[in-house]
Amino acid sequence: MTREELKFDINYSYFLEKLYSRLMSRIDKSISVGLFILGGSVFTPYNNILLFGALVSILSAIKLFYQFAEQSALARTQAKKYLRLAAEERCLDDTVLRNKFNDLQDSDSHPWTLLEKAAYGLACRKLGHENPLSPMTFFQKWTSRLGGGD
Repeated sequence: MTREELKFDINYSYFLEKLYSRLMSRIDKSISVGLFILGGSVFTPYNNILLFGALVSILSAIKLFYQFAEQSALARTQAKKYLRLAAEERCLDDTVLRNKFNDLQDSDSHPWTLLEKAAYGLACRKLGHENPLSPMTFFQKWTSRLGGGD
């Protein structure tokens, strides 16, 4: 692996973790707002209290099982480590850089594959490369925008 490839992989990993962190944070906050609104619906004159209770239970279970806030925090921490490594890249020789990169990869989160093309495009743009990948699908674009990408 050449130094340029390693530099690209560091930036790609940074953008992937950053997009994933933002996406998980936004999903967590959306669920929290939904729970807040549904919790307040108890005081409304509607007769669908059972429906509101079921929705609160479902959203609470999703939030508990998928732990979006924790995933976001882990990905944010990992993104900061990649950013620090990208900043230190000029000062390190190839072997040390490769070893640090490999060590960082051991603690990567498991981002959604929908974000991979967006992260690849952001890394290409940052390093001045042309993006050879095919255009993103609608769902990939939508997920990328939710994650803070272009």
